[in-house]
Amino acid sequence: MIRLPRPRRIVLDSGAKLLYQRNPFSPTAAFGVWIAKGSRDETTAERGMSHVLEHMVFRGTRSRSALEIALDLESIGGHWDAFTGKEATCYHGRALEEHVPTLIDILGDIVMHPALEQDALRTELQVVREEIRSVADSPEETTFEYFFRSVFEGSQLGYPVAGTLGDIRAITRDGLRRFHRRTYTAAETVFGFIGDLPPARVAARGTRGRTDPAARCPARSARARPRDRVPPRDARDIAPASAAARQTANSYASRVSCETRGRVRRRIDEGRLAGHHLGHQPPGDRAEREAVVRVAEREEKVVVARRAPDHRQHVGRAGARPHPG
Repeated sequence: MIRLPRPRRIVLDSGAKLLYQRNPFSPTAAFGVWIAKGSRDETTAERGMSHVLEHMVFRGTRSRSALEIALDLESIGGHWDAFTGKEATCYHGRALEEHVPTLIDILGDIVMHPALEQDALRTELQVVREEIRSVADSPEETTFEYFFRSVFEGSQLGYPVAGTLGDIRAITRDGLRRFHRRTYTAAETVFGFIGDLPPARVAARGTRGRTDPAARCPARSARARPRDRVPPRDARDIAPASAAARQTANSYASRVSCETRGRVRRRIDEGRLAGHHLGHQPPGDRAEREAVVRVAEREEKVVVARRAPDHRQHVGRAGARPHPG
């Protein structure tokens, strides 16, 4: 069983936190920036700004245009995304380890130094308006909005994350800049990393070039404090159950076809082969592996039988010539 080293929680001199998990077993690494501010932290005049700001950071920084951000991210062949919630805003990505420093630089740049240009703001406000209208067209999302509104009546938690069309019309560039300065601070920032880079290097890259004094990070800050150590956990426990189940199915790649493995993964994701449906056994145990193989082999035989050509119409008695055509 693979055991990962101890996770570490490192408090930087700036007040930002780095959650660091070394993983020497994977060629890829993941990095994320969490801002501990979401829609619940908006004032009445700021409603919708958390979500709009998440859109705007990708539209250019002081040193990169929107096109350069897109090309730089595409050039490293990684994956990145962002989301806004009621209690946090997150920017995250993953890439091969050799490209992770570039990924960290880009995510750090867009979070700390968004240009917030007026033309880009006008475009993104229109995009957000369409998103708000699409929620009104979705019965499921509308139901959730009514649910939160009734449960958290009178609280900002009950207000839609994206705000309303009226809120969006009231957002200005200056107001968005003030909101960014107030909420995107070092004290509210958490960096998350899993990979094989040293923590000092991750911390230095994440805060490199930041002009805000609160973002300074001397190398000595990247040493874990004894009270911040987290008890060791198995790699199996850290990953979600669905991911562990997918890994189990993938380990039998030599025994089943890609098509069959795809069906097995879908069934695992739906919970039909998950460990908790097999007597509450942990993911990846023997019973689950055997269940995966049994289903995969059975479906593989069916697929092969359906696709195999029928030679009976071409072959006569043993030793006889095949019938023409």
